[in-house]
Amino acid sequence: SPTSLPRRRATSTGSFILKSPSNVARRTLCGLFEPKIFVLTLCTPSDCITLALNRILPPELRPDICVSGFNHGANLGEDATYSGTVAGAMEASILGVPGVAFSLVATRSFDFTECKKVAVQVVKKALADGLPDFTLLNVNVPKGAPKGIKVTKQGFKAAKRVISEHMDPRGKPY
Repeated sequence: SPTSLPRRRATSTGSFILKSPSNVARRTLCGLFEPKIFVLTLCTPSDCITLALNRILPPELRPDICVSGFNHGANLGEDATYSGTVAGAMEASILGVPGVAFSLVATRSFDFTECKKVAVQVVKKALADGLPDFTLLNVNVPKGAPKGIKVTKQGFKAAKRVISEHMDPRGKPY
């Protein structure tokens, strides 16, 4: 079935830009499992999912699962709420399609070889066993070959006051 994917737009979170025109171009690319038709759109990940599920795909081609990623870097704890990768999977789950977000926990040298293997394993398991309605999986894969997969709940961070006021050279606060 067709897959929709945004052009890379870092840290776009769950924002929507549907008020702006979006380009849609059909291309044949190779997906994780078999060659598929991809729809490339100039929009945020949330827009991409909304367009795909509510406009581009006919009902008979509605996907069984939405895979979002691979994110360059971890999406851990509450920081996941700022992620376009997680937002894409979340939008799918809100629209009734289970969503899975994948992130490679690395800061440099983004080799996605092992991450792809984990993604295939997780998606096959989710498709075989099913996921509860409105479920979002946020999968963070460590750099290198993982020793296994552990299911846990989303963590929380102790927020600290990180906003400070200063004066610029012209005497204006920022």
